[in-house]
Amino acid sequence: MAGSLDQVPEIGRFLRTEGSRRQLFPVWTESQLSHLDGMRIEDIRIARRDGAIAGVIGLWDQSAYKQSIVRGYSGWMRIARPFLPRVGTKIRSAYAALICVTDRAVFADLLREIINLAHERRFDYLLVGLDTRDPFLSVASTHRHYVYPSRLYLGAWLTEVFMSSSINVRLRRHRHALSRPSGA
Repeated sequence: MAGSLDQVPEIGRFLRTEGSRRQLFPVWTESQLSHLDGMRIEDIRIARRDGAIAGVIGLWDQSAYKQSIVRGYSGWMRIARPFLPRVGTKIRSAYAALICVTDRAVFADLLREIINLAHERRFDYLLVGLDTRDPFLSVASTHRHYVYPSRLYLGAWLTEVFMSSSINVRLRRHRHALSRPSGA
């Protein structure tokens, strides 16, 4: 189901409660959720069990301030050029955001809804960022995707070093599954 303004307080409580179980999950306030640049409340999908929220995922269009434009191809990609976007093409990508779910089945349902929404909005790709050991990565990987490995770095001022002791060092690699929305 799509989010609505009257659900914002409940979404905020759910994200703060369930999100606190995941490393580096941001603390969302109702005010922040109501004023996200590029994501309307209707872009958030909510799953419920017995009336309570069991999961949330949003579709975040950041194209107003983050863009990918093909500037050229080198190496082996020159050979594949006839099958790739033309130089100068703007690649329309959206992000799966606010990913906070209670289990794999809820994640699978919400991810399918977000992929369909990205397809309806004519995005070329939906970017889903998950750690390599995230139990939901295997669910995301069942969809047509490209793997974009990356690393997360934690930076802090010297006065904030104490905070890093609470970070679980097992979170080392971030993996983006880039899904090309193809509809249902």
